[in-house]
Amino acid sequence: MPSLFDRLKPQRGKREYLRKVLGIGRSPRESHAGSAQEAVSASASASSSPSRLREPTSEHHPTLLTHSQLLDNFAEPSTAGLLGKQHESFGSADSQAGLSDVAGHGDRNHEATLAGSFQGAHNFRIDNPTFLNVVNKSKVVYKIEKPLNDRVFVEKFLKGIDIGGTVLLILDKKRVSGAEVDSSDREPPPRCHPETRKELRETLNAWVSNPRRRWCFIWLSGPAGAGKSAVAQTFAEYCQGIGQLGATFFFSKLQQRDSPNGLIATLAYQFALEHAGYNHLITQILSHNPGILDKTLRVQFYKLIVEPFAFLATQQSADNSSQKPLVVIIDGLDECSDEDAQCQLIQLIGEYVHMPTLGQRPLIWLVCSRPEWHIKREFAQADPRIESGREEISCNAAEDVKDVYRILKDGLQKIRNKTSWTLSRNQPQAQWPVESKLQRLSLRVGGLPVLASTVIRFVGEGSGSPDSRLEICLMYLEAVGEPGKVKPLDSLDSFYQQIMIRVPQSILPVAKQILAFYILSRSHMKQLMGRVGGGYFERVGEVGSFLGIDRDTFYSALQNLHSVIDVPPAELALEKPIEFFHKSFPDFLQDASRSKVFALDMNRARYDIAVRTLDWHNHFISVNCQLEECALSSYAEHKLGDTRWIRYEISDEAEPSISRLKDFARLNCWHLCNTVLFDSSDPIVAELAQFNFCHLPPFASGTGNPDLRRLLVCLPTFLEGEANDAGLIRYRTLTELDKHLADRFTAPLPLSNSLPRDLTAEERSFWFISSHLPDEEIPSLNDIPMAFWIGQGDRTVLALLTKSARERLRK
Repeated sequence: MPSLFDRLKPQRGKREYLRKVLGIGRSPRESHAGSAQEAVSASASASSSPSRLREPTSEHHPTLLTHSQLLDNFAEPSTAGLLGKQHESFGSADSQAGLSDVAGHGDRNHEATLAGSFQGAHNFRIDNPTFLNVVNKSKVVYKIEKPLNDRVFVEKFLKGIDIGGTVLLILDKKRVSGAEVDSSDREPPPRCHPETRKELRETLNAWVSNPRRRWCFIWLSGPAGAGKSAVAQTFAEYCQGIGQLGATFFFSKLQQRDSPNGLIATLAYQFALEHAGYNHLITQILSHNPGILDKTLRVQFYKLIVEPFAFLATQQSADNSSQKPLVVIIDGLDECSDEDAQCQLIQLIGEYVHMPTLGQRPLIWLVCSRPEWHIKREFAQADPRIESGREEISCNAAEDVKDVYRILKDGLQKIRNKTSWTLSRNQPQAQWPVESKLQRLSLRVGGLPVLASTVIRFVGEGSGSPDSRLEICLMYLEAVGEPGKVKPLDSLDSFYQQIMIRVPQSILPVAKQILAFYILSRSHMKQLMGRVGGGYFERVGEVGSFLGIDRDTFYSALQNLHSVIDVPPAELALEKPIEFFHKSFPDFLQDASRSKVFALDMNRARYDIAVRTLDWHNHFISVNCQLEECALSSYAEHKLGDTRWIRYEISDEAEPSISRLKDFARLNCWHLCNTVLFDSSDPIVAELAQFNFCHLPPFASGTGNPDLRRLLVCLPTFLEGEANDAGLIRYRTLTELDKHLADRFTAPLPLSNSLPRDLTAEERSFWFISSHLPDEEIPSLNDIPMAFWIGQGDRTVLALLTKSARERLRK
């Protein structure tokens, strides 16, 4: 196998190389001439009538040039030209000792560019160029994609031929415009406020300056909108300032820079532009195999990055010289359109930093992305393990809130200064807005930089005074104004919509169900405070089981939402909950005017959760049944759906969670039924009709059932007009089972036409008697002021209401 030295030897001069790369065949003249000098003479002859080139034949039809005429203007390579700019980092002129033996020098007497046909030419074009590379009788290997009727491009091409720019023109065909740190496409780029993210920026600055750094690869992760791109931009500019920036690539789905195809070419273009040694090597590599840029990501990475920089590192080692590494920054990796390519790039960088033969690494890497599941998995499970550090950006810590406060304060003050009507430099500017209003705004924005930027952009743009637009923004954030045509958070809404659209339609309803539960968890549900293993019922495994969602479906539904919610891995599912990174996301989901098709139907969510609590409570109370075979218990089990997550797969760890689930269902069963009782679109009565009241424990104390008492009072009103034999609550014996339960007492039962009015206000206990419960000691009717029946069919229970404390005192 040929060595790198052999593979880098040049082939037959620059003109032959360009023919191979660009696919341009020899001209008939040149083929017959047999020498470079004759080709030059032919070129000079072709330009003997300069007026044809300098003046267009007409205003609309510039002179046409053949491909051979274009090629005849190429000079032979100049070593000085190939080496390009000098630089103090890897690839500098000082690292060139020995490289001339690899690259060759060409004809030193032929350094000047020939005047040829293009001297003074303007207003020309080349129509319909088709460049074919027929090497070894193969088909098209390479094709020019740049328009050769573009005068600026052609002039740039000719100018670059003899100043080491040949490789730049080749790479320029494949690179992605706008991905560099200083590209005008990104103007103005996001940058950190001088007083924000200071600790993180100092950490990165120290990392690049430390020759004994632990990591050559750092992953910077954080939620959507937390300011990762601003950190990447600021750090890139810092590296540029100290001469250690190698290359950058800023992915952006919104700006259509999301394809992985041009990534390596873009990085290589930047290396070749600024670092002479790399330019020299990559020119030779592409001259031997111009098709590399059409190869796979892995081939491009090794051929255009790993091998050239390995060679440069070897040269540095041979010269006993030490050079500072170059920093490569890839931002927004999660916005790359190909998830497999995202993971492969992480693998490739991991392989690079793991190579023992490189010694001092010529490149160190910073990759910034949201903590998407597939990226987290790649770092965690890669084999061999990826040697990398990790820095995390948050948006809900106290320091984050302070940082965003500074962004708001300075950004709004700049808006006020721009709208000032005074021209005096010495005129003091009063703070705007006033501190109280700024604090109100800061409270709503929290620690999310993208929301702060949205507010500043809204206040500073559009018609109306900044004061009026700030007031609109505050009213909108505080939800005290009516929705109008002006929507301050439009850009934030688009931001969140782009995240939600990544959730597959087939599993979107499940994702909504999970998100709605966590939104409602702390505001609408009773929690397990004060109980053993208490706290919030929010652990991932418990919530998944409660909702009847198996583990794979649960995690798949949230797979594309890791940038806005923190989802613990499966091994921590019974320990940790899901957390929203910022409250603006649940706010967005609950406002249909903002989230559109992704809006959560919170009324429906409350109803569904109420039904699930009924189903679970129905299941847990079946243990009270004393029948050897009970079809009602089997039915209750069937309604639960998939509960393997905490009941079977990891039963030893799940036992505490099962107890927590039991308590949660008991606490919320009647509470949530009361909440949704009068929702006519989804009446809970049909679900209550399927509830096994006959399995309720024999005695229910007064302190533990206020929600049940409230439900029993409300139900008759809601059921008014229904047939008595179908009613859930009956005050007379209407069925054979009702009579059978009443016959357990020798004396007549105390009956009434309605429940006592004070049932919800006073603590009263219940005795429940059914054919499914054991024959406990039956209470004396002297202590029972009223009896009634609850439930339908075999699910019926006879309820005996005890006297209130006031009634007992009367006695």
